[in-house]
Amino acid sequence: MDKPNFLRKFCILGLGSTEELKEDLTIISETSVNFVSGEGLIIATFQTAFTLPEIEELLKMTNRSYIIFEMTAGFYSASIENKEFQEALFGGEIDSTKTPFHLMEEALKNVRNGIFSNPEKISGFTDNQVDDITYKSDEELLEEALDKEDYEQAAKLRDKINKNK
Repeated sequence: MDKPNFLRKFCILGLGSTEELKEDLTIISETSVNFVSGEGLIIATFQTAFTLPEIEELLKMTNRSYIIFEMTAGFYSASIENKEFQEALFGGEIDSTKTPFHLMEEALKNVRNGIFSNPEKISGFTDNQVDDITYKSDEELLEEALDKEDYEQAAKLRDKINKNK
């Protein structure tokens, strides 16, 4: 069965009572919890519909010691020498150069460079590209945002679609 697209990916570093934290994570997570652990330390990745503040509230109720962050594409990276750990925690190698955020940064850099070095010819944008623009419905844009795991944009589009119904 395919994983729902609305799930957020998180990584947590837990200290102290790792077995109790594992139990908490299995309750919070919508999918299996992937982890590596040692005495008094756990690194785990999981997917959930909960937001960061909601997870924080749940973990603080049980007095857990942790560091947690959402693994938003383009805003995190990890490289673990042990490839089994890399695969288990992150699903393999992470290539941050192919994220929409990075690609947009590169396009903006090309525009900026073109403006300052040769204003007549801005690299990355041409009249032909402007003519070739195809307009997409909000539903199509929502589907693309979910595919790209851009949950913030997806939420905005969902709200816009619901407002227009």
